[in-house]
Amino acid sequence: MTLLAGGHQTGGLRFQAPISSGHSSGRSASRVASWLTASRVAAALASVVMPWARAVGSRLRNVLSNIVWPLASGSRRPATSVPSGAPGPAWPKSTGSRAGPLLLQSRARLRLAQHRPQDALADARAAGERARELGVRHPVVACWRAEAAEALATLGQTGQAQRLAREHLELSEELGTPGARGAARRVLAAVVAEPIPLLEQAVTMLAESPARLEHTRALVALGAALRRVNRRADARGPLRQALDQADRGGMRLLARRAREELNAVGARPRRSALSGPGALTPAEHRVAQLAAEGHGNRAIAERLYVTQRTVETHLTHVFQKLGISSRAELAAALGGQAMAASHALAG
Repeated sequence: MTLLAGGHQTGGLRFQAPISSGHSSGRSASRVASWLTASRVAAALASVVMPWARAVGSRLRNVLSNIVWPLASGSRRPATSVPSGAPGPAWPKSTGSRAGPLLLQSRARLRLAQHRPQDALADARAAGERARELGVRHPVVACWRAEAAEALATLGQTGQAQRLAREHLELSEELGTPGARGAARRVLAAVVAEPIPLLEQAVTMLAESPARLEHTRALVALGAALRRVNRRADARGPLRQALDQADRGGMRLLARRAREELNAVGARPRRSALSGPGALTPAEHRVAQLAAEGHGNRAIAERLYVTQRTVETHLTHVFQKLGISSRAELAAALGGQAMAASHALAG
């Protein structure tokens, strides 16, 4: 069975039975297959998430749109439908729910972005319980240990954070893919006293995987760690690469952090594109390309598995950034970059 796992973008690997628990390998593989392709959503992952979301229904698509995509793209309020302090969506309570762990992990990431580590820890632990009920130990699917470790470290519980981060690393080593192994090293680096060797390994491993979001995170973390030990010249390379990847991938939070770190080491980061095709996020590029090809809003929404309102919002931003006022102008405004963006997102 060929499934997505090693990274956060399209790419395959063969599922290994030892990653599942004591359940029969066929039964566990079947459960993993139903939600593996939505493992950890990131800025460049919409092309993977939305086909998977079609299988689990509109309710989950709405949750993913409201929680996960804003975190990747950099909204200051990651989910307008789940304000700070609110209980949030009702999660599936059935022990057999395949969506439950993913949703809880996503909300844990949201809570961390909202600086609510206690709530994040509760969601991460609940995700772990659901994953155990489903018999899933796959470190990309059941990634709750990463969120839990970050929350514990924020709460000052370093020992527990290190234990979970090391468990996550062990499972990732068992899986053996560069994306999983590199991401796990970044998680562990955040909770140990000497993070630089782990981060250097993470950057090297992730460069060989399709996991652009994790690679960018590792680059920013490495640059920041080098800056903290006063290796400013060494920090500039990974930070500049992180800024370039974050800008091209629509990872605005990471781009902001990379730019802040570059300023801290005395570099002068270039300005991000504020207008033109280069200013479009991957999702905006995708919608703009389809609209330029003549597809209506409803057809675009159905093709991308989003709501028509989402398509309208993206097109509004596209028109503003391209300085146009009608769909008829899209093809000319996108120019040669439209097809290049389409190929980049597909690959």
